[in-house]
This record gives sequence, structure tokens and C-alpha cells, in this order.
Amino acid sequence: MNTVAADYNSMTEAGHVRLTLPCSQKDIQKLNLRPGDWAWLSDSEVVVGAQLAVDDRYGPVGVPDWAALARLDDEGAADVDRIKTELSALLSKQTPSVVDEPRILELLIQLEYSSPQNVGIEPPGTLEFRRALALRQMGKLGLALLEMKEARRNRPHDPMFDFVYLDLLRLEQMPTAVLEAQRIAETPDVTALVLSACISILTMRAEQVSGEEFDLIAEQVLAWCRRFDDAPDLHDAGPSLVALTFFNRGFVHLRSGRISLARQAFKSAQEHYPVGPMLDEVTGLQPYDRHARDVAERVRTAIAEQVPAEPVAA
Repeated sequence: MNTVAADYNSMTEAGHVRLTLPCSQKDIQKLNLRPGDWAWLSDSEVVVGAQLAVDDRYGPVGVPDWAALARLDDEGAADVDRIKTELSALLSKQTPSVVDEPRILELLIQLEYSSPQNVGIEPPGTLEFRRALALRQMGKLGLALLEMKEARRNRPHDPMFDFVYLDLLRLEQMPTAVLEAQRIAETPDVTALVLSACISILTMRAEQVSGEEFDLIAEQVLAWCRRFDDAPDLHDAGPSLVALTFFNRGFVHLRSGRISLARQAFKSAQEHYPVGPMLDEVTGLQPYDRHARDVAERVRTAIAEQVPAEPVAA
């Protein structure tokens, strides 16, 4: 876990952490961080996520998000067995609560700090991936992306990691998401799982443009959908993502005025994954309007959040 050294006794009047210490500046340079980037700040007792900025008076600062905090000096924070027992109980819940997610994040950070040699038995990228999922559930998308980028560096070419990375980009950095989707989708060995994320991103882009640009993007979306249908590993994507791809092609048809084709696609989505009131609502969509776009966003996010996580080794 890459961190920037911080002194929490050196705060601005606005509650920002001053990062003018030589050790802070050294870490910022080493990590190639710039204003607007997210990072983890640490004084060896507390780790907190923060967005870097420049204060007119104090210079470089970190704007902390105290919801993304881990205390390393709490009782039991260095006890690996205790951490893993509590973490296992929380992660085994079918639906962790809003209170559980910050605690899951804190335990995952404590686990990495408590015993680096023990963490080495985990498959590379596991803890970063777990932290990214917790942060996504907490709505901390900038920090979630930070963790996913590190997870992918530790384990490149993992389809699940690529899927979550692309979905976070879709939510947080749409222009970058489009570029990454176009790059990744054109690789010859792209999996059905990852291609489904690329299709969602390009469909969202199609919803934002008009005229000739829409026609070109819509054609690309439908071409990717055909590739998805013929993917040799289609069964690995699961019924929810198959439904999502039918759902996305339905929106392209709806935007194009091809109502009958849109209805067919929405019906196929519902047949593959008849779960939840949102998909029921989709089958009745006719005009392409703000309501339709709102439904689309809720469905995409709800399905993406069902990505299974890897277990942390006991």
C-alpha cells in the first residue's frame, strides 16, 4: 500500500493536512502525484484517504476523507488472527451494511500493515481489490480507482480486475473510460466479462452524443454485442451480464427509434435475468427520455455491484 508521509499535527485552518515536510514531498514525487490525485496519508498510527490540492497560503495539502480511515494503533490492530476472524465474519454476510463497509476497509488496511510477510500468502492484488470493492460501496470512487489501479499492477490481465476497473472509470472518469474501453475491447483475447463492461461504457457514450457521432458509436456497440454473443467464454459472464448486454443494445435501438428491436432486446434481458423491479421497468420503456436514462444507470450500477469478491486467506 503506497502512502504519503503526513503529520496530522500540521493542519490548515480548513482542516487540510499540510504536505510540506521533506518526507511528504519525497513520497509525492516517488508516486508521481499531482493536485487532484487521490492518495493515502499515514503517520504510522492513522491511514486516511485524501485528495491532493494546493493551498494558496500553505502550498501542497491533502484534503482528508475521514470516512476512509484506518487506525493502526488501536488495540488488536496488529493481531493478524483477530483481524482475519472479524473480517471473515463481515465478508460472509450476504449484504454487508453501510456500517460494515468502513470497518471492512479498516480491517483490510490493518491486515496489510500488521504483518506484511503474512499478507504475502495472498494472491497478488487481493487486498487492493477487496479495498476497492469496499470503497465503491462507500461511494469513495476516487480512492476505489486508486486501489484498482494498484490491484491491476500486481495482477495484470485478470478479467475480474479489468471489469471492476472499467466500471469504476465509467462512474468516475467517463472520458478515460471510453478510451480504455475502446483499447481493451479491441484486444484479441478480451473476455466476455470484460467486453460486457466495454459495451456498457460505449452505450453510455452513445447516450451523450447525437447525429453522425451517435450512428458511429451505435454501430460499434452493436458490433461488440455480436462479439459478446459469440464469445467462447460467454458462460463465464453469468446471466446478469448477458442480460445487461441485451439491455444496452436495447437502449441503442431505443435511441435510434427502432422500438420493436428495443422491446425484443429488453425482453431477452428480462428472460436471462428476471431479478429486481428495475428490469421489470425496462420492459415497458418506449420513449428515449430522461426517465429511460435514469433507469439505465440504476440497472448498470446494480448489476455491476454484484461482482463476486475473492476470499482473503485464513
